Amino acid sequence: MLQAVSLSIPHGISSKFLNPYYLLQYADDTMIFSTIKGCDVRSLQLALHLFSRVSGLRINLSKSAFVPFNLQQSSISTIERIFSCGSTSLPLQYLGLPLTINKPDRLAYQRLIDKLDSKLAGWKSGLISRAGRVVFASSVLSTIPIYFMSVFALPAWVVRAIDKIRRDFIWGRDTSQRSGLHLINWNKVCLPKTCGGLGISDLKIQNTALLLRWLWRLYDSPNSQWSVLANRLYSKRNGSMPPLAWNLEGSFFWKDLLKLRYFFQISTRTILGNGEATLFWYDNWATNKLVYFLPKTRRPLKPHLTVAAAQHNWHALFLSPLSELLTAHKSLLDETVLGIAQDRLFLEMDFAWSLLCCFDL
Repeated sequence: MLQAVSLSIPHGISSKFLNPYYLLQYADDTMIFSTIKGCDVRSLQLALHLFSRVSGLRINLSKSAFVPFNLQQSSISTIERIFSCGSTSLPLQYLGLPLTINKPDRLAYQRLIDKLDSKLAGWKSGLISRAGRVVFASSVLSTIPIYFMSVFALPAWVVRAIDKIRRDFIWGRDTSQRSGLHLINWNKVCLPKTCGGLGISDLKIQNTALLLRWLWRLYDSPNSQWSVLANRLYSKRNGSMPPLAWNLEGSFFWKDLLKLRYFFQISTRTILGNGEATLFWYDNWATNKLVYFLPKTRRPLKPHLTVAAAQHNWHALFLSPLSELLTAHKSLLDETVLGIAQDRLFLEMDFAWSLLCCFDL
């Protein structure tokens, strides 16, 4: 397949923001991107046939499909005939998640809720001890939504529906009976055991933590495919992506991430390296964001100024004398020795970024 890509079979998709994307592979699933104009369909068919012969892997055409965009029906019919597989359209299910341009519809979320219900189909909660029900709710019912929550922000009604399933099961309340009164407030049930709760995960916090990891990857893994793609699509400046430089427009997924950017900022602090990726005014590289020490009537003249640039242009940042606090920070900046390493982020707390860490926030 790599040799086929080198020969522009398939042609790939690209734009002024992106290099060509040819294919995505996960386990035994492959998604191929191509334009009809730049790709000979029969050449692509031959490449897939040769791949099957060389690797010994048979392509299951009955489970394969292609998704056309802006194609005439005659072209769609031709491709269906050549590949002996049908066409489909978005949204569709891929690797267990809805693949869609717009936000998932209610049906997609309902499938998630139904999946939890199906896990309880063979159980009678009244026949299990309460401790056993808590373990089942924590290890099974609470883990099913994790994969979904790692990509999508759950609407409030979905959270309530899942919480109701977990809550009713824990207290032994089956759908066929009215027994099983709730003895403890659900918010307390979701507290860690060290705080007097039962350790059942809070879906809102867990969902936030999982989505925050996408923002963390922009800094932690800048060369990953996700980081490169997000940087090219949504960054207003070259290089790294401090929150102020993020484009507020984009896909629904990106907009959901942007809702968490302020929480991300206050949760992290920057360790200065060369100072080129840290915003002087808006990043936590000193005791706090320096913009907080400006009068409410003042705004930074250069909001996108980096620490590296500020070290050489401090005198041009203000039109009036500095306050005492800003003067102290000027001294801090003068004493700061920048190196050659990249700036990096760390959590305010002194341990590695993890879901447990984010839950403790």
